[in-house]
Amino acid sequence: MTQKTAWLRVFVEGLVIVASILLAFAIDAWWAQRQDRILERQYLSRLSEDLRLGTRQLDNQLDRLGNAMDASRALAAALDEGLQSTTDSVLLSQYSVAARTGFVEANLDHAGTYRELQATGRLAIVSDADLRNDLTTYYRNIELLIQSLLELNQGANVRYMQLTGRRPVEVQDDSSLLTTQGRRRLLAELRSDPDVFRELRQFSAMVDLNLPRIRTYRASADSLATRVSRF
Repeated sequence: MTQKTAWLRVFVEGLVIVASILLAFAIDAWWAQRQDRILERQYLSRLSEDLRLGTRQLDNQLDRLGNAMDASRALAAALDEGLQSTTDSVLLSQYSVAARTGFVEANLDHAGTYRELQATGRLAIVSDADLRNDLTTYYRNIELLIQSLLELNQGANVRYMQLTGRRPVEVQDDSSLLTTQGRRRLLAELRSDPDVFRELRQFSAMVDLNLPRIRTYRASADSLATRVSRF
């Protein structure tokens, strides 16, 4: 074997080694990307479920707040017309609905998957940058909405509990929970304290501000769920 042939053999063997290493790197990269895409599809499936839950939760809030606002407006109208013409049963029924503003964060908790992506630093696994940004904006808006709805716990809902010892939702579900004493205290407050109706008007105004936001976020949740499910 000549020296030239020997060097050629070494060169070819070197090329084979380099090619093998590069191929191994390429296979590793392909496998990692494949695993990332599998993981992405799993997370997107969970996000879609969360967002579908969000649309139902937002629908519930629209119904609950809409009913409470209608009742508060009816009571405010009764004040303008003179409460003496309104029966006790109507007053109690409408105020129970109007005061049913109790809200806890769990009522709009559908961010479990998104929080996990943030906590683990895996949010970037959502490969579509626009979708990733829209998800971030949506869940940030939901956090702000939750804070606004928590503020609605003040006023009528708190007053109702102070006077009766019960939450409005409990009395609505079982009227027997409203004791005779609680009923008397509540009626006396309704018929004599103008602050009750000032609170109702404030509540109605706050709901007016929040209902359009809830409708917008509900539409966003529905749109995002559709987009997520397409990937």
